[in-house]
Amino acid sequence: MKAPLVSVIMPAYNSAKYVCDAIESVLNQTYENFEFIIVDDCSTDETFSCIEQYTNDHRVNAVRLSSNHGVAYARNSAIKIAEGKFVAFIDADDIWMPEKLDRQISYMKAKNADFTYSNYEMIDEFGHAVRRVNLTQYQATYQNLLKTNFIPTLTVIVNKTLLVDKAFKQIKHEDYALWLAIFRDNDLQVCLVPEVLAEYRLHRASLSSNKVKSARWVWNIYRAEEKLSFMLSIRYFISYMIHGVTKHTGGMKAQ
Repeated sequence: MKAPLVSVIMPAYNSAKYVCDAIESVLNQTYENFEFIIVDDCSTDETFSCIEQYTNDHRVNAVRLSSNHGVAYARNSAIKIAEGKFVAFIDADDIWMPEKLDRQISYMKAKNADFTYSNYEMIDEFGHAVRRVNLTQYQATYQNLLKTNFIPTLTVIVNKTLLVDKAFKQIKHEDYALWLAIFRDNDLQVCLVPEVLAEYRLHRASLSSNKVKSARWVWNIYRAEEKLSFMLSIRYFISYMIHGVTKHTGGMKAQ
């Protein structure tokens, strides 16, 4: 039986420094039946020139937006034209291990899963390992996801049917908001692949500033998106902040 088509989606904006490594990590997958939709969000550097180098590969579909709209719009634009049974996500500065698609699609088929993600490794700006992140401590439920976003976008593969009436919203932590909406509205078969299958790149930033901004974004998701009561929002917000401290993920790129 032919392997199902996977639509790999990559938004890119001013990512010339890293985008070639990210693209090659996808093209070097051991799983071969995928389409690769790269959306350049009107970059002002050499990002699109870098992307164009790979358009001779029939799997690559390079789209250049005429104006900058943000990562949510870029991903949604790609989802609209995606033809795969499954959709996978990667940012233009991250890296996939060669067997990522193979391992996760195998898990999804074996367990009849709609949504899967994996462990991952953090790397610095130069590609040096910082630490590995093991997510086996989290049980993938809506309530647990409210406590902390333990699902990194670059590890996610989702059945496209779950995205038919869902989209990334034009808000901060748009990925977190989408996962919550999917988990809330569906009886999901979720599967964690307990292997390191991706590398998440950290960037230098003000830790204190990012944490303050992130806290505001999470609070907005609780109140405006999930419509939680004030007291319930406080409860989950405290849990989210505690998890944020214990993760020790300072310097992570802000979304």
